[in-house]
Amino acid sequence: MDQPAYFPLFVNLSGKRVAVFGGGTVGLRRAQVLSGFGAQVTVISPAFAGQPDGVQLLCRAYSPGDCAGYALVIAATDSRTVNRAVVEECRALGIPVNAADAPGECDFYFPAIARRGSLVAGVTASNTGHRLAAQAARQIRELLDRREQAGLERGAAHRACLRKRRKWMEKHKVRVGSRDSRLAIAQSMLAIGQIRRAHPELEVELVTMKTTGDRILDRPLDKIGGKGLFVRELDQALLEGRIDLAVHSLKDLPMETDPRLPLAAFSPRADARDVLILPQGRQTPDLSLPFGTSSPRRRVQIGRLFAGAQVESVRGNVQTRIEKLDRGGLSALVLAHAGIERLGMQDRISRVFGPEEMIPAAGQGILVTQARAGDDLWYLEEADCRESRIAAAAERSFVRALGGGCTEPIAAYAQVRGGELCLTGLFAVEEAGILRTGGLTGDAGAPEQLGERLAAQLGGV
Repeated sequence: MDQPAYFPLFVNLSGKRVAVFGGGTVGLRRAQVLSGFGAQVTVISPAFAGQPDGVQLLCRAYSPGDCAGYALVIAATDSRTVNRAVVEECRALGIPVNAADAPGECDFYFPAIARRGSLVAGVTASNTGHRLAAQAARQIRELLDRREQAGLERGAAHRACLRKRRKWMEKHKVRVGSRDSRLAIAQSMLAIGQIRRAHPELEVELVTMKTTGDRILDRPLDKIGGKGLFVRELDQALLEGRIDLAVHSLKDLPMETDPRLPLAAFSPRADARDVLILPQGRQTPDLSLPFGTSSPRRRVQIGRLFAGAQVESVRGNVQTRIEKLDRGGLSALVLAHAGIERLGMQDRISRVFGPEEMIPAAGQGILVTQARAGDDLWYLEEADCRESRIAAAAERSFVRALGGGCTEPIAAYAQVRGGELCLTGLFAVEEAGILRTGGLTGDAGAPEQLGERLAAQLGGV
């Protein structure tokens, strides 16, 4: 006959009364286990093979009526007749019973147990595999012991790491480099704020410096060396150890970076869109005057949005450009929403361009922290945003594949949606009258490949 299938039900025995009939090795061992799970255990037997802790002993033989009032009963005497009488009494009273010498009479099996803390495993093999169940429970205990030992070792390593970091903090402060413009400082303070919130015990210092790109304002970037002019001095300071980190607006970084100076942390993305800034008092742009921008990307998209519009190169920090706008001679400026917001100048925004109207620059709205290769950057772990890192990889891959930097009208904007990545791009060749836009959706785990695919789709001349 097939054996019944026993369901592994875990029961709360805390405070429950349990009777064990039989004071031999089996009965006392089971009594001790049940007591360890919070049961109030009474062992009834004329003699005892030992004195288990936390168990009440009644030195007498079983008498009819002894099972009443108990929640669970174990029949483990050396008499088949007594055990059968205990089982029959429990059946009449509706009490779950286990007969150690007659598995077929059991309402439940007493399993081989593996227990470590709050984790409990019970193993049974019906009435034919006691040795197999015991072996399986032993293997589980060994596995739990190994896991516990590994946890202790990890804990010790973690504590050693914390001690090392505390000693490091006692001797060091983190020096964060920034361009000395108002916007760059505001952005660097956002990055510093993230570090301080995660590690308030860490001393962080801001170090500002003027870059070549900040000093040369009378010529377009593509005529004097491109975006690298905004990072050259900060790169050098990092390599020479005068600063430990440098904070940049990602859109201002060249597409190719020095492997000695990796991009270590990406901020959560601010509003990546572009905005229209009009002269004080104007409600609409005066199309008889040129729009002000030094960006080829914005120049070609302004031409799409405002038929017949002229564009004039305007450089300098945001405040300088807005002051020039208000003095007259320009129709409007197109600037990054994130920069205007970080400067607290949202009241100057006249229009926000959706990404479908004006595709943003690669990396726009993202702050990136650059560091030296090989440095222990544990204090930046909480400052790195996965979604921004993925979006940046796709956008910069698209621009890089098209050979772009600051001199070509190229734009890219990516959004992470669960496991998917949606990338929109723009490619233009002004002298050939080419302007193409398009988009692809792909795996967020392969952002660079998606950027390269979209570049191949839009880049054929």
